Amino acid sequence: GRLVVRDEEFTVVGVLLLLLKIVYEYCQSVNDMPMLVTDIMNRLAEILQLFNRKTYQLVLEAGAFETVGLKSITAKHLAAASQSLLAVAAVVPLVRTYFDARLQQREKVLLSQFDALVQAFTNHSKEIHSKLISMIDEVISRQLNKWEIGGPTPSLSVQNIVRQIVRLHDALQGLVSAEQLKTVCYSILAVFRSRLKQRIQRIPSEDGSFV
Repeated sequence: GRLVVRDEEFTVVGVLLLLLKIVYEYCQSVNDMPMLVTDIMNRLAEILQLFNRKTYQLVLEAGAFETVGLKSITAKHLAAASQSLLAVAAVVPLVRTYFDARLQQREKVLLSQFDALVQAFTNHSKEIHSKLISMIDEVISRQLNKWEIGGPTPSLSVQNIVRQIVRLHDALQGLVSAEQLKTVCYSILAVFRSRLKQRIQRIPSEDGSFV
C-alpha cells in the first residue's frame, strides 16, 4: 500500500498499516485515560521497538525463511522493508509531539525514547540498503572474476552485470522514490568501479608483472 507522511510518500507492507492502527488506538486511549499517559506512551514505545526488532530478524537475519516459508529474500522484500521502516521513522516524531502536549514537564524526559526510535528505524533502513548493495556486489565480483581480456565486446560477464542491474532497477522502480533509486544506482556504480579496478590490477602485463 501507499502511505503519505508530511507530503512524503512511502510504499509499505500491509502489517505496517496494522501497526499504525495500533498507534492510533494507543494515542486515542490517552483521551479516555489521561492519568495513564506515561504508561500508555511507554507501552507504545515498546511495541514500536518490537516491530523494528522483528523486522530485523525476518529480513536481515533471514528469519522469514522459517517463519513464513520464503525461499529467498529478494530486492523487492528489502526495498519494501526499508520503505516501511522509513515510514515509521517519519510517523514517530508526530507521535512524540502528540504525547509532548499531554505530559507534565517532569515527565517529558521520557520523550527521548522516541528520538532513539527514530534513530533505530533510520539505521535499520540503512543496513537494509547496505544489504541490497552487497547482493549486487556479489554478482559484480563473480562476473568480473570470469571476465577475460580480448573476448567479444561487450563481454558476457559485462552483459550479465548489466542485466542484473537492470533487473534490480526494475524491481525497485515504483517501490522507492526517485531520489532513493538514484542513491542506490550511485552506490552500485561505486561498487562496479571499485571491483573493476581490483580486477584490472590482477591482469598480468606483457612483462609478466601485474598492472
